[in-house]
Amino acid sequence: PFMNGVNVSVAETLKRARKLAPNVVGVKFTSTDLADLQRCARNGFNTLVGADDMLSYALAAGADGAIGITYNFTGKLHSSIIRAFNEKEYQEANEMQKISTELMFQIKNTGNLNGACFYLFEYLRKIPLGASRYPVYKLSDGLKAGLNEYVQQIKSELFP
Repeated sequence: PFMNGVNVSVAETLKRARKLAPNVVGVKFTSTDLADLQRCARNGFNTLVGADDMLSYALAAGADGAIGITYNFTGKLHSSIIRAFNEKEYQEANEMQKISTELMFQIKNTGNLNGACFYLFEYLRKIPLGASRYPVYKLSDGLKAGLNEYVQQIKSELFP
């Protein structure tokens, strides 16, 4: 829904799809409708949350795991959220989730989600990715500087 603006019940879509194709077993869930995510999980579908800034909340709603755009450069943070949640350390998971949520706010605030993630991967992992292809475009130096400043504030929390 975030990327294409189509707003339909994922759970209802999956139930209909299963009737037509019994091998439909799960979904990457990118909506922010956690009640719908819960219905997917309750109906036996493997549900992977695709919204990095909602990981701990999605786990509480029944998500089985996650596929996120920032996980290539914030994997330790997000795996720590999952670990804390699984160990019933909910306060710890929620505190780490706040870091992820604010990071996603900073990324989205650039107006270039994919370009910002592309840049942060290179910046944090020190691995050059080369030129990006359309429709991804590079960030301006000003936007890079803003992200750099924010990341320096939370770097120790990104890499616990």
